[in-house]
Amino acid sequence: MKKFFEKHDLFKMSMIVLLLAVLFSWIMPYTFFDGSNFTNQDVTRVGLFDLSTYSMLGFYYFTTFFIFVFVVAGFYKFLGNIPGYQVMTDKIATVFKGKEKVLAVLSIVIYAVITSITTNFMAPLALIPLSLTVFSKIKVDKVTGVASTIGGMLIGILCSTYSTQVAGMIVNGFKLDYVFELVPIILLAVVAIGLLSFFVIKKIDNTDKDNLLEDVFAPKTTKAQKASAVPVAIVLAVVLIATVLAFIGWSDVFKVTLFTDWMTSIKDAEVFGFKLFGSLLGENAQPFGAWDGFTVSGLMFIATLILQIVYRVPADTVIDSYSAGFKKINKTVVILLVVYAILIVSVVFPTIPYIISGIAKLGSNVFTWFLESVLVSIFGIDMQYVITLGGSYLATVGNNSVAALALQTGYGLVQFISPTSVVLVFGLSLMDVKFKDYFKFIWKFLLALLVVVLIVLAVVAYV
Repeated sequence: MKKFFEKHDLFKMSMIVLLLAVLFSWIMPYTFFDGSNFTNQDVTRVGLFDLSTYSMLGFYYFTTFFIFVFVVAGFYKFLGNIPGYQVMTDKIATVFKGKEKVLAVLSIVIYAVITSITTNFMAPLALIPLSLTVFSKIKVDKVTGVASTIGGMLIGILCSTYSTQVAGMIVNGFKLDYVFELVPIILLAVVAIGLLSFFVIKKIDNTDKDNLLEDVFAPKTTKAQKASAVPVAIVLAVVLIATVLAFIGWSDVFKVTLFTDWMTSIKDAEVFGFKLFGSLLGENAQPFGAWDGFTVSGLMFIATLILQIVYRVPADTVIDSYSAGFKKINKTVVILLVVYAILIVSVVFPTIPYIISGIAKLGSNVFTWFLESVLVSIFGIDMQYVITLGGSYLATVGNNSVAALALQTGYGLVQFISPTSVVLVFGLSLMDVKFKDYFKFIWKFLLALLVVVLIVLAVVAYV
């Protein structure tokens, strides 16, 4: 058992937080914020059957995300078995061979920007397996791989600007406009990218050769085969560009109706009095900005069919590839189920607001707001539910933009270190990085960033 928990320390830590959420329900009252006051009700305890039921509800409520994760894994496992994909990634790796630091910094910036502006984490997550393949081929270690990709995403969460999954929830909950406190957020983004790049460069100089990053989507045997990389490069580029464009809030956030107008025109276009294209696309065809994980998954299936035909891949290989991809992601999905179980238990049995009410009695200032934000983010997991558990209170404390910044930065910092961070769990599990190894790397960066965040909050609040 000891060896199991040493190998799966992330699972152990997530389970500890889940047990804490259950324990809280046994000793703290059900509490909610009614818009002006915290109201305590009876203690409502989580029982064994409750835990079993609510643990599985995570898969029900977040089905789109789980299906998307499975399809991405299957799609890239399929790509890994195409010689053209190996040729393409070999060429990319060759370009950056000896320039690992450049690629790492570039990767951090790209992931930070995409995560900051896209509506959902699914857009940058779709890029992770490609980055994993390239980084593994230039021989970086596992922690560097996580920091250069997932690290960038976490900066994008901390400094979210137009992401409806983070900033959008805060904007709605606090009645603010997008890019509230824009100057502090940009400053934090620049400092965070600079700090992380500094530590990643130092890590590359001291690469752990005993823990090199492995490509989990690579084929079991790598035979040298001549194949054109052009078809797979074009198809993959279309898929990834479409995925990023699909998860930008063109209409809702930027008020750009171009893609909505195009979709309407295409659907309404008639051929001999018949709306042919509308019928071919179907009623569920949506413009960029309104796509979800199911739509992108469908696009990946279409891409798979095209590449199967172009490269003459047997149907059995396609099925086996997707099955192998599903298997590779199983461990990640299990831990994510635990994480979402924490969310469900915390929301259905809301004891966290009781703790928030206790902190509120210490005083109402930017530092107590930040502390409350950190606590609620550990158990709220997703910003939508963070708002439900504690953000609704912070929206009433007075200075909405400062309180909102405290909530976003508290939430963002938690994502870097908490075993309940969906993005972090995804990256660590996928790249087989032990939490203790990641912590040894990240703690100095996180401590420095914490100091910067607190200084920025103090300046914004009191200067």
